Amino acid sequence: MVPVITMSGSVQFVAKEEVFIPNDLQLKKSFTEATGEPLFVWFPQNGLASLSTTKLHEIYKSLGVRKISEFVQLSYDLSDCKLEKMDLKNDLIGKALIKILLGFLAFMPVEERHKTAKFLLEPSVLGTEKPIAVSYGLQLPSRKKRLNVEIIRMVLWEKNSQRLLVHKRSWKDGQKNMEFVANFSRAISEAILPNNSDLVDNLCKIIQMGFALGLKNMQWTTCW
Repeated sequence: MVPVITMSGSVQFVAKEEVFIPNDLQLKKSFTEATGEPLFVWFPQNGLASLSTTKLHEIYKSLGVRKISEFVQLSYDLSDCKLEKMDLKNDLIGKALIKILLGFLAFMPVEERHKTAKFLLEPSVLGTEKPIAVSYGLQLPSRKKRLNVEIIRMVLWEKNSQRLLVHKRSWKDGQKNMEFVANFSRAISEAILPNNSDLVDNLCKIIQMGFALGLKNMQWTTCW
């Protein structure tokens, strides 16, 4: 049993199979709004000096609680979408970002880091006219009905085809839009860490922090 916060604000304990670690805030918001029952484990609102969010993540994971992003099933339809190859000269994927990513991946063998660098220098980025409507499904053991929500994504990583899908209008000045940056950070993290979901969340936060601190302006001062 693990603690959760109910809609009324009280704490109760539920089976670990019925709740998740909210490692994707968009998924958390959408599924919370879609159901009147608690779906996510408890985290302190204002943080505790002796108990960080990262530490709580580790504790919940050791107890067998799953991350929401790993358990949902997603689907989307691009059959009516005209995909256009995007111009990469918008500084979103530039030297500063690549340096941050390769520094984060210092634990990787040199050959794998080179492959990652090559992907970042020559990514397959395709634009869509409209943001991508993604359907997420969640089936819990205690519920007969499958819970479905739709989230509009400005950026999405297609694992099977190894390509980055982006909303064309948002791509040009994406670094100014926090929602776009959040989508972009997660997509890039999933792209370069396909088999290490534990590190995806940490890298996602680092990329977002980089943009918040002016990553675009660093393009001209950062060297290899």
